[in-house]
Amino acid sequence: MTICSSGMGVFKTICGIVLLTILPLSPAHAQYSFDGYSLDQLKAELSEAQVYQALAQAKAAADGPRGCYQYNDEMFGQRQVLLDLNVEYADRADTVYEQKRTQAQEQFRLAERLYADCYTSTLADYPVLSAANVRGLTDFRTKVAALNPKYSTKGDIVGYIAAIEDAIENIGNQRGKRVGVIESIFKQVDVLRGGEKQWTPLSKGAPIFILDELKTGPRGRLRIKFDDRFSEGNAGPTVVNIGSSSHIKIERFLVSFDNPKKREGVIGLLRGSIRAFTKNWGSRSQFAIRAGATVCGIRGTEVAISYDPATGEAVHTLDHGDAFVEADGQRITLKPRTSLSVRGSEIGALRDISDATWSGLVDSTSANGDTDEGADEDQGLWKSTSLFSILIALGAALAALCFIIFIIYRSRSR
Repeated sequence: MTICSSGMGVFKTICGIVLLTILPLSPAHAQYSFDGYSLDQLKAELSEAQVYQALAQAKAAADGPRGCYQYNDEMFGQRQVLLDLNVEYADRADTVYEQKRTQAQEQFRLAERLYADCYTSTLADYPVLSAANVRGLTDFRTKVAALNPKYSTKGDIVGYIAAIEDAIENIGNQRGKRVGVIESIFKQVDVLRGGEKQWTPLSKGAPIFILDELKTGPRGRLRIKFDDRFSEGNAGPTVVNIGSSSHIKIERFLVSFDNPKKREGVIGLLRGSIRAFTKNWGSRSQFAIRAGATVCGIRGTEVAISYDPATGEAVHTLDHGDAFVEADGQRITLKPRTSLSVRGSEIGALRDISDATWSGLVDSTSANGDTDEGADEDQGLWKSTSLFSILIALGAALAALCFIIFIIYRSRSR
């Protein structure tokens, strides 16, 4: 501990590396949640976690069978010699001092070089590290400094990796599962089915599956209705409108009507604009739209998002309901009729929007010229039901009036 706090660069770094050996182990694998992760993100997380695991394994091998520790001990020893010389010859720096100091420095540099060579030889035994460009001691130290703050808190790294692999397998098992249908379409829209390489034209009524990618042409637009209608609590269905020149990917969409009732989904907006409407799933829902480095969490709301990959700017606009944006480690709660712009790590302030602005967003993402697609079929049903109820009420009132007139007429005729 004294050496770590002494401020000496080499030993401070080495002490940092020692942190790798302090990986908390638990008797049982911890429960990890990967809700909201896309397949690509899970694969990236798995790759990074495997690198961290290999770093720990290489450290153990270097300090064990490889015997790199002996050179490390030699460096500590020669550094202590230099410190003792400075104390002994504090008042008389003569030729003897210079000779001893030079000898200690040379021994230190030799041990340092041998230590680095030993690590280079050890790291070569781990293809995962070579693929991550971790080939020498400097690379090793840099990678440890980058990953240790994140993964040292994961507990059992083996269990964490196993959990990621399970999540990837679960998504793979969902590949090809229908999650919705094309409710309306305008002009050119193409689909790339999950696992295929050829884009094909899309038509109204076509099913949508997990891992499908959809692209709209310069004038193309479409509307997707997802299979998450849940009569209890009047939840769903989720409706998504895609604007022109847009590209999305159905990364994840799972619905459970059993106990516990829940829904989780992730749509990746790779380019262009999207408008989503969902309602009444509340805390049971983990539905999100990913745009660049941002994630917009949606529960019961109508929200429009645009994303330009050229500038990295994502603009999130909330009409009504409950939604938030996560960006650069922050979570910003959107307020009704506000907009938030995020470009890289630059997060703008919430700004109010006008009715005209929202109407423009609705128009730009509506298929077949329908400018009210943000309201789902239940809203339309509600409107028609309300009108029907009014007509019934008026009819009943008219019948009651006629009955009263009839009674009055009969009483007078007597």
